[in-house]
Amino acid sequence: MFALFVAACGGSSSSTDTGGSSDSTVAGSAADNDLTASLTVGLDAEPSSLDPAGDSLSLANGSVYDGIFEALMVGDYTKAPTPWLAKTVTESADRLSWTLVMQDGVTFHDGTPFDAAAVKFNLERQRVSPYNGSGLKNITAVDVVDPMTVKITLAVAWTAFPNVLSGINGVMVSPASAADPEKVKRNPVGTGPFTFTEWIPADHILLTRNDAYWGENKAQLASLTYKFVTDETARLTALIAGDLDAMTTIVSASVKEADSKGFQTSIPPVSGYGNIHLNNKKPGLDDARVRRALEMSIDRDALADAFDYFGYDTESGTPISMTSRWYSAPATANKFDPEGAKALLADYGKPVKFTIQLLQGSQSSVDALAAIVDYWKQVGIEATVKMVPDLTTYVVSVITGAYDAVAWLAGEGSDPDSSLFAILHTGGPSNYSVFSNPDMDAALDEGRSAPDEATRMAAYAKAQDLFHSQMPFIILTHGQVRILATKDVTGLTQAAFFPSRTAGKKAK
Repeated sequence: MFALFVAACGGSSSSTDTGGSSDSTVAGSAADNDLTASLTVGLDAEPSSLDPAGDSLSLANGSVYDGIFEALMVGDYTKAPTPWLAKTVTESADRLSWTLVMQDGVTFHDGTPFDAAAVKFNLERQRVSPYNGSGLKNITAVDVVDPMTVKITLAVAWTAFPNVLSGINGVMVSPASAADPEKVKRNPVGTGPFTFTEWIPADHILLTRNDAYWGENKAQLASLTYKFVTDETARLTALIAGDLDAMTTIVSASVKEADSKGFQTSIPPVSGYGNIHLNNKKPGLDDARVRRALEMSIDRDALADAFDYFGYDTESGTPISMTSRWYSAPATANKFDPEGAKALLADYGKPVKFTIQLLQGSQSSVDALAAIVDYWKQVGIEATVKMVPDLTTYVVSVITGAYDAVAWLAGEGSDPDSSLFAILHTGGPSNYSVFSNPDMDAALDEGRSAPDEATRMAAYAKAQDLFHSQMPFIILTHGQVRILATKDVTGLTQAAFFPSRTAGKKAK
């Protein structure tokens, strides 16, 4: 089921940590690396844009971002964010502002200084972004205090604000490069350990090591190439044939085959969840009874067995996985219950018919979605599958609301403010289901602003209960984005995307 959702990453625009480094290296040592080596990574889609403020975050563009750009803070799924491009981040006594002091001596790849003015430029640009701007609506002002200090003023207290600065909203691009809104999409300029070299459409993106990188941990590769291989079988075949050094996948059959042939597959998993996003403004899908019936009619365990999705959590049913300390078992979980689904549909009293979109690229995705559509048919719901050939069209249709239902993949952030607020709060930056519920808004507002963890825990438990009773979209399973790699690839860490910042290649 998780494999339904290759490529699109529709979680919080602030939920995925970007920039910095991770401690959880599982393959190789930097001392063993060939610093003249190149690495080729197979991605399951071509990025739609390389402008952090000009697109929604996806697995494809996020993987490329990771080497080029850096954020004000850095974190991962296991620990709180810490300063990165920002040297210090301090909350005021009244909790209504944060003061950031920047690192000294950092420049963008084009020579533009990284300073307070650049930070203000980026935050103001993100605030008006049609993709990510609503994630910063709580900011009322960004003021330059001195050349290296910025003060950010909030409308209400925001406990998890540092998490936002570690995600896409906190990513810094060169102000000079963003002067042309079209050019910046295909010519990214950041502060990271790699510089952008070329983008050959429908083929690859090439990055080159930034020898002037400001940080201590220099890139371990001379260059890094991202090949666009949208077909899962073709991508795995290329890895086995030696045409790729590594690839991303969420298909368990690919993991098993690569493992049997001696490739690295035991990379620490990054949590995400496969889901069926439902447009809550569409007739039929605007009724919670119908949405709950759709969820109750799917036998997740049977699908997991049929499609061999090992190790995935099919029980959570919420955007927060059962392994998270923030998880709360909902009081009214919607288990597989086709008769209950029929009763809800009878109470609704109207025919239910809609189209569900799927990104082209994996036969197992097609087969799994066909099985889900058949489950719906058995309870009287008519769904038609529409295949979408490219990621850009796919993402734009979701962001603009030009869809009924869509197979989608979202990342789980380290804090529920980023995992839940963005997707479930009215007007949230990734609320592509257009869900709106005053009780949910109140719970998420309390979780965002409460200073103590116990109050936040209670608020997010209520939010998870409301998710189950309202079912704005359907969580199928929590799973993992995995990296498959040859034995000579080193520095593979737990990261949201391919870990370009630590990856290397063993010296021969």
